[in-house]
Amino acid sequence: MTAANNLPRESYPSLFASVASVAANTTADPLRYHVNPDPPTEFLARGMDIEVPWLDHTTIVTTGNSFAAPHISAFAALIRADHPELRPFQVKAALWASAANVREAAARAGPLPAPATWRAPSVMGRNASPAPPTARPVPSTVAARSAPAPGAGGPVGAGDIQRLQVERLLPDHRIGALVRRDPWGAVYEAEHEGRPRLARCLDPGLAAVADVRERFATVVRLVAGLRHRHLLEVLDLREDDSCTVMVVVRCPSDLAAVLREGPLSPPAACAAVLSTLRGLEPAHAAGLYHGDLRPGAVLVGDDGRLVVSDVGIAAALTSDIRTSNAHDPGSWRYLAPEQFDAAPIGPYTDVHAAGLLLVESLTGGELPYPDVPTLGALVAQRARDIPRPVAGLVPGLPPGLAELADRAVSLAPADRPATVAAFARSLETVADASFGPGWHARQPFPLEPGRERTPPS
Repeated sequence: MTAANNLPRESYPSLFASVASVAANTTADPLRYHVNPDPPTEFLARGMDIEVPWLDHTTIVTTGNSFAAPHISAFAALIRADHPELRPFQVKAALWASAANVREAAARAGPLPAPATWRAPSVMGRNASPAPPTARPVPSTVAARSAPAPGAGGPVGAGDIQRLQVERLLPDHRIGALVRRDPWGAVYEAEHEGRPRLARCLDPGLAAVADVRERFATVVRLVAGLRHRHLLEVLDLREDDSCTVMVVVRCPSDLAAVLREGPLSPPAACAAVLSTLRGLEPAHAAGLYHGDLRPGAVLVGDDGRLVVSDVGIAAALTSDIRTSNAHDPGSWRYLAPEQFDAAPIGPYTDVHAAGLLLVESLTGGELPYPDVPTLGALVAQRARDIPRPVAGLVPGLPPGLAELADRAVSLAPADRPATVAAFARSLETVADASFGPGWHARQPFPLEPGRERTPPS
C-alpha cells in the first residue's frame, strides 16, 4: 500500500501495478473506505483532520494521503491473516469487494455511479458531497503517445500536450522554449508583438480542480490590478475548463543567478531587499501574501530593477505544508517556521523570507540556519533551533544591519518587524546611517524612492 501524491498528478510508487494507491476522503469512520473507479488512485480512506503525533511528544490535527494509506494496509493485513494464501492482486480484489461503495451498490442491486457524475476533488481529495471523491488522472507520457504532434508526425509527451494547450489559449503569442517546471505548473517563453513574455500554465492536475483554478485566477486578477515598479506586471489571464495561463513580462535574470556570482556588498544587498519589500507592499495592502519568496522569485529587469514575481500563487495553491510537496524542494529552506506548522501565513511570513534574502545576499548563499540532510530534520530545526547571528556570518557588517537581519529571521513572528513596510523603513534608516546620503543611487539595482503605487481597481 502506498499513499498517492497529495496533489492530483503522477507519482511513484503509487502508479506501480504491484501496489495499491490510497488517497484521503471525507469519511470520519476509520472502518469505512471506498474503491475509486477512476484511476490512478485505487482506494480512498479516512485521512482528513487526523490527530497524529508531532514534535516534543505533542499531537497535531492534520490532513494527508499518508494518513489514509495505513487504514487500507490494516484491512489488507486482516484479509491476509484469515487467508495467507492470497497473492497481492487477490488481496486487492478482496479489498475492492469489501469497499463501502461497492457493498452499498450491491445492496441496491444497481451499478456504481459513473465517475462523471461525481464532483472533482480538491488538492487534498476533499469533497463535501456524500459520494467518494475521485482522483482525476493527468496526462501521462504513455497515454499521450498516440497523439501526433502537429506537423511533426511523431509522438507527443505530456509536456508537449501542455504546450499545445498554451498555444491554443494564446493564439496571438509565439510560444517558445520551456523555461522550467515547478509545483504550480510549467513556464514557457513567449513573444507578443515583438515583446518578450512568459506564459505560466497552471499544473493540469490543479487546473482540473474548479475551486483551485478559481483561487488561482482570483489572485492573478488582483495582482494584475496592482501597479508598482518593483512588482512583476501581469499582462493577461486566459482560461478554459482544461487549462489556465497567465502572461507576464519576461525578465532576463533573477536574484538567484546574481548570487551564484558571489555575495553582494552590504549597500547592494540592502537595495535588493528594499526593492523586494516595496514590491510586496501593494500586494499586502490588497490582502495578498507571497508565501514562497526566494531568490528565484525576485527577477532582474532589463534596466537592472528588481521585481517580485508569483505573488499570491503559493498562498492560493498550497495545501497542508507538512504533507504536500506543493513547494519546490529547493524552496523549503526559505519557508518560515509557521509554514511548517500549517499556521496561517501573513505579513510576518514574507518578512521572514525577506530577512533570509538579506542574509543570503550578504553571504552569497549561506543562510542563518545550517543545512540539514532531510525534510524531517528541517522541520525540527525550524521548530526549535535559533538562527545563527548574522554578525558571525558576515564579519564587519554594520551592527544595526546585523541586528535588523536577526530580528527579521526570528522563529517567532512577534519578534520580527510587523509588516514589510515597517521592515523597509527600518532597513532604509539603517542603510542611511551606515552608508551615507544617496547610497542607493550608487547600487546596481535602481531603487524607486518612497512607496509609489496605484491601488487595485
